[in-house]
Amino acid sequence: MKRFIALALAIGFGGASAWASNLDVSVKSGGLNAVTVAPNTVVNFQVEGILSDDLNEGLALVGFDLHFTGGALASNTIVVPAGAIACGNPMPAFVKPDGITNPAGFGGTLIGSDLVQVGGGQNTIKNSVDNPACAPNCAPFPVGAVLTGVAQPAVCGTAVIATGSLTAPAVDGPYQLQVLNLFANVIKDGETGAVFFATLPAGVGTTTNLTINVSPCDGITSTAPSNCAIDARQPHQPGNPAALQGWNSVAMTFGAGCDVSGAIPGDFTIACTPAGGCPTITNANAVDQTVTVTLSSVIPAQKWTCITHTASGDQACLGSLPADANGDRTAAPVDILDIIDNLNGVRVPPLAVHQCDIDRSALCAPADILSEIDLLNGASGFLVWNGKTLPACPSATP
Repeated sequence: MKRFIALALAIGFGGASAWASNLDVSVKSGGLNAVTVAPNTVVNFQVEGILSDDLNEGLALVGFDLHFTGGALASNTIVVPAGAIACGNPMPAFVKPDGITNPAGFGGTLIGSDLVQVGGGQNTIKNSVDNPACAPNCAPFPVGAVLTGVAQPAVCGTAVIATGSLTAPAVDGPYQLQVLNLFANVIKDGETGAVFFATLPAGVGTTTNLTINVSPCDGITSTAPSNCAIDARQPHQPGNPAALQGWNSVAMTFGAGCDVSGAIPGDFTIACTPAGGCPTITNANAVDQTVTVTLSSVIPAQKWTCITHTASGDQACLGSLPADANGDRTAAPVDILDIIDNLNGVRVPPLAVHQCDIDRSALCAPADILSEIDLLNGASGFLVWNGKTLPACPSATP
């Protein structure tokens, strides 16, 4: 199969036997050469290439076999990078009709479980009706203009040779997507393309394959605010019950085996204990392994609000009990002493901000003692919170 492209463009070879430059290739997913995913996850990847030097006019032809140790590849595994032909996206110039590929196309021929001879070459032979060496009996392809500088470090830089996707195996373990039998040509330095572009064979440099570690999703590992935390601060602005205050989002960090990159609100459910009056989930935003879930309103007072990740079954619960500074699920006068001890530096462990910053000033201060008393007694437009309780936190994870 290798001979098909090589012989088709043989007229463009310069004839030298020594390698002109080396081609380094790297297979990545999300910019990394190693990723951890859950079983049966779709893994997107790209094959990148860069030449070892600028002693040429860029890549003219590239081909390789693709092997996955986790199982058979499919004929539609590889996709040609889409978009206009340019330095940042050169490979359409290597695809029929602009370029030339093996008969099965740029994505390679499926032989057994492997894709053989992925890639293609540019029209360095200048097959065109405008070329008197060809007309009027030109071939139907290749017919495109040659793009110089492809994969040259100082010109176009790293080239995305191919993109694709595969499904990770169902069985845990490390697997590799491997580039094998790499070959390439470069345009000879100083070529103008007056008749054709002479090329030279490139050597094989460093090949870095993609390692795919398959691991079950181990669910939520941490949350912010922390799971089962109780917000003891005032539930609304003093004298204005309509101006609700409180947590309206939670950030959940998942284990490495969980693919949360495309998280949406539908991946989660929400429930309140006691039931009723729950907000809804309006947004889910993933950054790396952390998903921030945003709610339609603040969590309701004297309830637990629990957000559950459907796929793993893990959940994060946040409570709200105004005046419960010590977090024992009961608002009582003893909470005043906890705030005083905290301010004096004698309480162990110290209170968190959501426990002692009763007036939501972003600072634990003596004024919070007065706000605590107001909450317990029902002053300043607050309900009487003295004696109010919360049930046990519904969540045991994370």
